[in-house]
Amino acid sequence: MNKPDIESLRNQLHMLERAVRAVRANLEVLSVGTPATSAQAPGVIDCPLTALLNRPPSIDRRSVAPYDAFVPGACVAFPPRSDVITMMAEARGFTAPNVGTDAGSSCLMLRLQRKASPGPAWATLETEIAPAMIAPLSSLQVRIILSFQSRHWRPLGSYRVFLRLFFEKEHKDYYPKTFPALEVPIEGTYRITEEEFAVLPRLGVREARIIIGLPMLDEADYMAILSFFEVAGS
Repeated sequence: MNKPDIESLRNQLHMLERAVRAVRANLEVLSVGTPATSAQAPGVIDCPLTALLNRPPSIDRRSVAPYDAFVPGACVAFPPRSDVITMMAEARGFTAPNVGTDAGSSCLMLRLQRKASPGPAWATLETEIAPAMIAPLSSLQVRIILSFQSRHWRPLGSYRVFLRLFFEKEHKDYYPKTFPALEVPIEGTYRITEEEFAVLPRLGVREARIIIGLPMLDEADYMAILSFFEVAGS
């Protein structure tokens, strides 16, 4: 496959992702029976992963260490001093022609390899959110398009998304939700409802993160491809 063909496929994928998000938004409006007003419509919250995926700059392929920030405020994490897990990070940017001024985008690719080991293993993709931006909200949602390419012919299972709040001497995780780890780039939406958000602590929060817990199998070897990530609140 030559370079023009690859660029054409990238542009088609970009248009498909935009269409999926549009259908998702229409479905959510229909599900409540009335169009969302400007007061009801969720507002997008700035975060490092969204900024990365909404602009063309790329990140050269490189090995990453635990909690190594590949852009400020976003990192991958796995057990320190691990000889069981290795990870590579890369982001490719492109601009789809003739689809509007917001067409610039990137794709974040994480290559994870894990050797079999008797002990537990884990790996996460993490992005910071300013506590001041989520403190006044009544609900939160995160839209994600994340697909997987495994080197082995077996299902990867699922990945998790949750909110982690850091306090002065501890951190706590809230409302984990599981999504299937699929090869196709289908959008998943992680939500914290008004009832759930109402009981979240608001005082003493020093840092907040949205965390994606990546699939973890013995002898895992796969590529996780993140093509869309958006945090919104109301």
